[in-house]
Amino acid sequence: TRITGTDGVLKMDVYNAWPKQREVMLGTLPEAHGVNRKFWYTVKGDGNVLAEGKFGAWVLGRDEIDVPLEGLKTLTLVTKTDADPKKKTIFWGNPVIVTQDGKEIALNDLDLSCDQIAKVPGIGKDYYGGPVKISGRPMAASVGANPMSKNAEGTITVDLSKLNAARFKAFVGGDYPLGNEAERRKSLSFRTKGKQAQFLTVVEPFEADSVVKNVTASSANEVTVELKDGRTHVVKFQGLEKGENLEVTVQEFKDGKLLREEAHDNSGN
Repeated sequence: TRITGTDGVLKMDVYNAWPKQREVMLGTLPEAHGVNRKFWYTVKGDGNVLAEGKFGAWVLGRDEIDVPLEGLKTLTLVTKTDADPKKKTIFWGNPVIVTQDGKEIALNDLDLSCDQIAKVPGIGKDYYGGPVKISGRPMAASVGANPMSKNAEGTITVDLSKLNAARFKAFVGGDYPLGNEAERRKSLSFRTKGKQAQFLTVVEPFEADSVVKNVTASSANEVTVELKDGRTHVVKFQGLEKGENLEVTVQEFKDGKLLREEAHDNSGN
């Protein structure tokens, strides 16, 4: 008999029940999509180099910039990549001018003079209408910095003469993923700190309605799954710490009464 699937969206609920305190991370899986590139940047004040760097810009790759601007009249931001401009990824992330009185002025709120820099469709959008993320960090107040030509410099010039500027702060790197992220595969991770750790996670895939009401863990070796129909499953583990003499016990309860119980060990019993 050949079993075939049904077209549609497969939904999934993930319950990380143990440890009680942990970091939860949601990310986009790294896929090529032709966005990896070598990248160079320079930050200049009145023609003098304030900061510069080079790195590979793809899923990861981001520099943080914080340079003084006191007494300067012009800020120039220079970018260059070795990639074909058909895939545009380079951004200045959340760039701001910090004034002498501590006020932050977003570069998006200033008149920028751009030369050989591709335009973006809107503030906070990447070149394809999606959000801007540099090394996974959202950059809502980004400024497009992708040069219009391969191996050629693009520049953004800012007039500082009336700003009473003190510092320039920004991130710089490549946006990933490009455009609408809805079709991109995601990864879910959990992290905790310590000399050792055990994780208990319950995954429920479903097409229409879920059957799980709640998931809790009393320890790293016992998890309780409450179902919407009133049943409760208690799963207990033994031997996980050393990986020896493994045993799993599953109990099913309803209205406080034990309905059934199963036990399995690593010998196949």
